[in-house]
This record gives sequence, C-alpha cells and structure tokens, in this order.
Amino acid sequence: MKEAHPWLHEPPDSTQTLNERFEPPKNFKRLPTEPGSFGWWLRGLPLKPGRSEVRLFDESLKARQDVHAAVLDIDVGRRDLQQCADAAMRLRAEWLRFAGRADDICFKSASGVWLSWKKWRKGYRPGEKSMKKTARPRSGYGAFRGYLDKVFGMVSSRSMAVGLQAVHDTSDVSPGDLFLQPASAGGYGHVVIVMDVAVSPSGQRRILLAQSFMPAQQIHVLVSPKGKDASPWYRVLPGEALTTPEWTFPAGNLYRFKDVSCPCAR
Repeated sequence: MKEAHPWLHEPPDSTQTLNERFEPPKNFKRLPTEPGSFGWWLRGLPLKPGRSEVRLFDESLKARQDVHAAVLDIDVGRRDLQQCADAAMRLRAEWLRFAGRADDICFKSASGVWLSWKKWRKGYRPGEKSMKKTARPRSGYGAFRGYLDKVFGMVSSRSMAVGLQAVHDTSDVSPGDLFLQPASAGGYGHVVIVMDVAVSPSGQRRILLAQSFMPAQQIHVLVSPKGKDASPWYRVLPGEALTTPEWTFPAGNLYRFKDVSCPCAR
C-alpha cells in the first residue's frame, strides 16, 4: 500500500481524523469495516481544524457556510473542476491507488470513452472514441492529479453511474456508497458520498455524508437539516427521500462502486 494521503506535502493542519471527530449517536456503534477497505480509509481522512470555512477553488468563500460540520484536509485544485461527482471519484481513485489497485482506476466519459489511469500513465490520452498514445509515459503523483483533472472535465454524473451498482435497500447503506441523482436535460444533478455508518442494536443506521458542489469547493461533511444541534448524522429509511442542506435525493438514488477491474485497461 502507498502513503494514505499523498496530496499532503506538509503535516495535516489537524491530527484529527473523521472517525475521531464524530462519535456515533447514543446507542449506535460504527459499522465494522475491514482494514484497508474503502470505508476504513474514508474514516481515517484528516480534517481541517475545528469547523473551518469552506473555500472554493479560487480560495474565495463558499456562499453558504451553514451546511457543513467539518472540512476534509484535501486539496480542491486551482480550477473549477472538482465539483460534486468529481469529489466522489477523487476519493475513490485516491483509495484505489493507496490500496495497490491503481490499474482499476477508470471512469467513463460523457462521450463514452473509458478514461484509464493505467493507459494514461503509459502516454495514452482520450480521443473521440478511445484513448490513443500521444504523450510520454508519466507515473508520479503530479501525473495522477493531471489525469484526475481530465476525468473531472469529461465525466458527468450520468456517465459515472455506469461504474456503479444500485443499492435497492437503504438499510444496507455502507461507507463509500453514493447518493446520486444524474443530471437531467437542461439541468444538473448532484452526488454526495457516505463517509461513515453507525448501527443501533435494532439495526437502524445513521450516516455521515460529504460533498463538493458548484463552483468546485473543498469537500465538506454535511450537517443534517433534520438533526438536533446541527448533527452530522443522517437518518435513512427505506422508501424515503434524503434531504441535505442543498439537495433532496428522491428514494432509489443510492449506489455503490462496482468492485471490478477496469474494463478498458486489460
């Protein structure tokens, strides 16, 4: 496994991680996760100190500062690229690289091209219908971030869903799952990622959610508009919509990354 947080060129602003900051609700315990898994890695992500302000890619402040409980200590880049679906893809790709599964990193562009990190680092770049070798091989972390920026600019929430599987029962929600509403004609969609899950003795589940948004902004842990004292723990019930401060997801919009190899990198 590689270094867990290669984007941090200096020690994190805070030594506190997500699982250390947010204790489960009373009578709930965290859902067990296998060490090294995506959910385990998400729980260990570092946070900015306290309730830091959310900043956009140009370092200006997000217009709403009332929607978050914490900010992840991970860069947003310097361009308006790492928005909602992009934040989820960033976290998934970073984990795959950390877990020694870099060859599994690929996402489908809105035009139908599979964007493979394995091919990118060999010098392949996206064309109209496939990736073609047009550049010199590069494999460092800088090249990886360049690849992700291209992914962010070419993958839509709808094309991203090709690499996901539907989770029909929200009582099975797990860390790393996504609530995703694809963009509609003439409009746009949204994606939030489940960062953590807590379970009660009776099997009820509470979840922590994180998002980026438009314009591109720091990934932040959301507060629940239905919680007490701006709680970050969301209640999920089968057949019910999920309401976040800036979006409402109708029932049936829960998805999970497919744990399979990239179809285009063999």
